[in-house]
Amino acid sequence: MQITLKLASPFVRVMNVEKDSIRFRLTEDATVGMLVDALKRTYPALGNEPLFDQAMVFINGNNINRQQDTETLLREGDSVYMLPVFAGG
Repeated sequence: MQITLKLASPFVRVMNVEKDSIRFRLTEDATVGMLVDALKRTYPALGNEPLFDQAMVFINGNNINRQQDTETLLREGDSVYMLPVFAGG
């Protein structure tokens, strides 16, 4: 199965990719948790990126709580957006 992964600029830099949108292949039964694991294997620098561990995940525009919904199934053609959470003051 193939999804479109859209990345916020901090992740584009850490992953050292040229675009903020990449096609990513997963198994047919892939979940959000499996996607996160696959990204960390493919882009090892993400494992050292604290913003990635706290990132918000959107699937086709719907916010997925990654801490609770890691078993959410992905489907062919899904658009997944990963957005770091920033705090300000």
